[in-house]
Amino acid sequence: MWDRYRKLKPGAATVLIVVAALSLTGTPDTSMRWLVGVAAASMLILAYLAEEVVWIARNRGRPCPKCGALMKVQAFRLQTRCPRCGEMP
Repeated sequence: MWDRYRKLKPGAATVLIVVAALSLTGTPDTSMRWLVGVAAASMLILAYLAEEVVWIARNRGRPCPKCGALMKVQAFRLQTRCPRCGEMP
C-alpha cells in the first residue's frame, strides 16, 4: 500500500496545488470556485498530516524516494543517505 502511495504522492500533490492555486485567486466569496480551492488545500494539509502520523506511529523509518528502502531517521541529523542506493532525500 505504501509503495503505491509513495508513487502517487507527487502527482496528486501537484494536482491539488494547481487546483487550489487556480481556485483561490481573486477575491474571496462564497462561490463554488472558492469552496473547491479551500477543499483542495484542506485535502493537501490533511494528507500531509496523516502521512506524518503514520510514519511516527510505525517508528521504523521513512522510505527512500528513489528506491523505497526504509531509512532510519536519526534525531538532530540533517543529512541521511539511503542504505541501498545512497540517495540523499
